[in-house]
Amino acid sequence: MGKALGKIDTLNYAEPEGTQQTGRFLSGGGGSRSGVKIGSKFIEKEASPLAKKYPAQPSVRDTLDKYIEVLRLHIKDPNLGIYTPETRKFFSQWVVTDAQQDNERRIITRALSSAEVFTKDNLAVIRFSPDDRQASPFFLEKGSPGWMMDFASMTKLIGFNHKNQWHLRQTNHKYMFGFKEIYFDKNGFPHKK
Repeated sequence: MGKALGKIDTLNYAEPEGTQQTGRFLSGGGGSRSGVKIGSKFIEKEASPLAKKYPAQPSVRDTLDKYIEVLRLHIKDPNLGIYTPETRKFFSQWVVTDAQQDNERRIITRALSSAEVFTKDNLAVIRFSPDDRQASPFFLEKGSPGWMMDFASMTKLIGFNHKNQWHLRQTNHKYMFGFKEIYFDKNGFPHKK
């Protein structure tokens, strides 16, 4: 059984001042802009002056808290210490918009009360209730500097359908220890045993 993340202080995750949700549907990336030279394979991303505030963390929960803060502040720097080296490389070539970050933060903070942490050696899984198909799990790895988010593995292993419901693309990987009380149907969607 995993460890619950504990009581959530919603003040830490409040909407930025002046933010209003006026419509029922939110854009997944409308208005996104990123500098790319014609013929270039790389997206130019600015280093954040706040990057030093986001090193690898001493605990899985601290890493998730820092990630939620990154989302709230719309930090797009791919070289944050809370990311594994493979994730930094992945994010350096991935466009991330404010709207995507806002949507992800809302999903995480809504699901936090059901979050559990599973660890095995230098790996961790943060898993939410399997009934909440919008809240996909997080994979983390512990290196010498501390715990880091492994989005490179998540991108390979977790897929989403047209309703943004998560499923596993394969069930034979190093993070499966976090899903012992879950079974996956033929399409990779999670269910309680």
